[in-house]
Amino acid sequence: MPDPPAAPPAVAQLLARQARACQQLGSPMYAALLERLAQDASAGGPTAQLLAPWAGAGAGDAVPLRLMGAVHRLVLERQAPRLALHYPSVGGSFAGADAAWPALLELVADPPQALLQALERVPQTNEVGRAAALAGGLRHVAAATGSSRVRLVELGASAGLNLAVERFRVGGAGDPWGPADARVRLDDAWTGAAPPSADVEVVEAVGVDLDPVDVASTEGRLLLTAYVWADQVERVERLRAAFETVGSSPPPVVAGDAAAFAEGLELVEGVTTVVWHSVFRQYVPAPARGRLATALDSLARSAGPGAGFAHLRLEPREGDDGPGGDAEVRLRVGTGADRLLGSAPAHGVPVTWRHAV
Repeated sequence: MPDPPAAPPAVAQLLARQARACQQLGSPMYAALLERLAQDASAGGPTAQLLAPWAGAGAGDAVPLRLMGAVHRLVLERQAPRLALHYPSVGGSFAGADAAWPALLELVADPPQALLQALERVPQTNEVGRAAALAGGLRHVAAATGSSRVRLVELGASAGLNLAVERFRVGGAGDPWGPADARVRLDDAWTGAAPPSADVEVVEAVGVDLDPVDVASTEGRLLLTAYVWADQVERVERLRAAFETVGSSPPPVVAGDAAAFAEGLELVEGVTTVVWHSVFRQYVPAPARGRLATALDSLARSAGPGAGFAHLRLEPREGDDGPGGDAEVRLRVGTGADRLLGSAPAHGVPVTWRHAV
């Protein structure tokens, strides 16, 4: 009998690392299941065989999220009925890893073709909670520039749901943002120093993504839902509320490279162009990061009184692109100083604001 496949050490470590991040970010279910997967991979079990093609994977390959998203998709499509009993996203109840692990291991040991195909896809998320940082940041932009008119450009926009931020309701410290009857509600999403009570009008919104998701389609909605952690039902409901908000006419997202898109961007008279991104930087290769930074610096230098520019983002601290830690809300207006506005968990809420410095 041949020896079992050697465990891919990098993959086992990535699974364990993601387990810790899920625990920190409030998903005990995914934390427990990923820890079991990491142990099985280290022991040369079925997980090692399934993930053998990813033996040299790095953090940017997001192998743990690929696997958990692929499994969740099977559950959502009713192709994994035994496992579905343990998935709160479809009405199941997670009673611990001991109860759910046998059904998950069964899928891993004899993976259906649909799971193998889903593993090949780079995860796509469109975390609506990050709109809390965007909305407050836009108020800071308006207060700093004295202009309420904003042209919003999102890098790594996925399906572009957060480009509809004007139609979301954000509450907490300070004056609430958005319509009172909004379907997407981020209640108690702002803590600390309240963002300025500045008016914001988004006159244009466009996103760019390497592989945009058509959120008006059933496939697009299924894809995005699959990458939400199944025990975080509030996030699932938030996403579905965003689907209802944008309906069949979501904000436009073009297919393309973020650096190239920024290099071709021109400022517009009468508005402040705000380039925004969230938990995006870690997926951008180093050369492209350099090109993007150069393009944004060029836009900043070209800004003037009639055509403003700002760079707003929610990203892990420089040098800390690992999962689980808080991200920083940072803003640069024109060629001014880069300011730390606040911090938030990777999924966006709550944002703890600080006084602008």
